[in-house]
Amino acid sequence: MAPNRQPHNRESSISSVHIDIGPEDTKWPKDVRVGCLKNPAMFERLEDDLGWETGMDLMPKYIGDDLVLLLGLTDTNAEQVMKGRKEEGTSVFYSMERWSPSLRTGCRLTWVQC
Repeated sequence: MAPNRQPHNRESSISSVHIDIGPEDTKWPKDVRVGCLKNPAMFERLEDDLGWETGMDLMPKYIGDDLVLLLGLTDTNAEQVMKGRKEEGTSVFYSMERWSPSLRTGCRLTWVQC
């Protein structure tokens, strides 16, 4: 990052910043999926359930509505998560897709603990 400073005067000043993004910095979105939960109330148990079902160490992040961000999920692992429990053949997700910046949520789920 290198600041580019214009000459200052009393009326105005302009600064700009140039950010260099290397190929390694753009790698992270490749293995990120967004899953749509069949039951959003199951989010609290999701990390444990996915660990038992798939044997993967996933850390899901709730992003709103019924959407859960799943980091580090390859195509093969995403298929395994969608298959769910081998003996039952069910998944906690009704769909899953690659993350994209265009994904937006309409509302957030609020947890109230009594």
